[in-house]
Amino acid sequence: MKTSAVALGVGAMLAASPSPCPGSCPAGCRQGACQSNHHQQVAGVKSAKPFTVTTKTLHGGRQEGVMLVEIDTGAMKITVVPTRGMNVLQAVAGDVRLGWHSPVKEVVNPSFIELTGRNGLGWLEGFNELVTRCGYEWVGHPGRTPMARC
Repeated sequence: MKTSAVALGVGAMLAASPSPCPGSCPAGCRQGACQSNHHQQVAGVKSAKPFTVTTKTLHGGRQEGVMLVEIDTGAMKITVVPTRGMNVLQAVAGDVRLGWHSPVKEVVNPSFIELTGRNGLGWLEGFNELVTRCGYEWVGHPGRTPMARC
């Protein structure tokens, strides 16, 4: 129940808040990212432990326009990428980073990825998430199995 309340709160904050980058990035811009901060009181979520939600819009190169949502509960910080299908980019608990070290160092906007490139493996040019969803249109390189059974 608490998890769904937090999820509802995060969704409400994102829906109610203006875009962190309304065209240009004046005061909230730090190293190529516009930033907007929220907390549980804004969404009306009652929580024993405070949490914050920070939204960022990235700028520059192939990450142009990518939105990040960082949810910090104090014990863990999770970064979700709505632009990339709500993929979980990373999770950090204390000094421990959960995930892997991808050769892709930036969060690539899907509009800059050629899915059919590299003989159907073009999607790997933007793959660096901890948890990703495949979607309905593209689920990886096609393959065939002999005598497939349903």
